[in-house]
Order: sequence, then C-alpha cells, then structure tokens
Amino acid sequence: MRALIYIFSCTGLLFLIACNGDSATETAVTPPPPTEESTTKKTKIQKAPVTINPSQEQEYPQVVRDLGFPIHPNAEIAMMGNTIIDDEGLLMRLNVADKIEEAMDYYQKQLTLEYGWREEEMKIYQGADKAMLFKKDNIDCRLIAIQEADHTKVMISMNKAPDISKYQ
Repeated sequence: MRALIYIFSCTGLLFLIACNGDSATETAVTPPPPTEESTTKKTKIQKAPVTINPSQEQEYPQVVRDLGFPIHPNAEIAMMGNTIIDDEGLLMRLNVADKIEEAMDYYQKQLTLEYGWREEEMKIYQGADKAMLFKKDNIDCRLIAIQEADHTKVMISMNKAPDISKYQ
C-alpha cells in the first residue's frame, strides 16, 4: 500500500514539474508570428554555369548552310535532331552566350536583311521567353528562346510546308 501511495505521489510530482505548476491539462504551443524575412525568403536552385564553345560553320547541317541560315558567332550546337528538312523537319538546339535580346536581334536582322527570310507573327509558346517565325522558299523556320542565368537556349525547327496535292 505504501508503495502505491509512493508511486502516485511521484507521478503527481512529475506532472506538476512538467507542467510548471499549471493546472491545465493541455497547453497550446503558439508559433511566433512570421517575420518579414521568413515570408520573403525563397529557395534558389543554382545551376552549374554552361561553358559555350562556339560551333563552326561546317558543324551545321548542310541543308541549313544551303538555305542561308546565319551562323551565330557565340552559339554552340547543343542538340541536333533530324538533319534534313522533310515531312518531320529539322531540329536544333543552340546555346548562345548572349542575353536573349541580343541573340534574337542577331537572328532577326541576319535572317531578314542578309538571307532574305520573311518574318511573320508568331505567338509565344508556353514556357518560352521569345518566339519568332520566318518563311522562305516554302520553308517555315521557328526560333524559340529561353533565357537561362548565364546563356540563352534557342530551339530551331525548320519544316517544309506540306504538299496538299499528295492528299487530294
């Protein structure tokens, strides 16, 4: 019996110490109000810098050179899809060491003034920062650009307009 009284007394004493003498059985823990710093702080993802080694003219597909497509002096071919212009079309991705405005201005001026392409209106694709459409000799050339931290990605697709007479 003494042992039971002793156990209950110790348990009660521990309870009072744990609650700091507060008789309430539940205590709500209220977090501190958010500070301006904690609400504006965001996680940044840092990508490794891209080293760009400009591609030489001979590295571009022959059809691109034959069509009169400008070879940007600060661009490196990062990815090459199909290399002929047919029903599927040609695909290239370039990494350009310039900011997006400089890179796209270069292509716009070179294509229209130097190589005879005609610029037409094009809506920007979702996720792209800038998009341009050029036409020449029944070929559409789309340039879609995305600004990265230290370079610009330019996706280029060239397609022949479909010959509808094949389907009639």
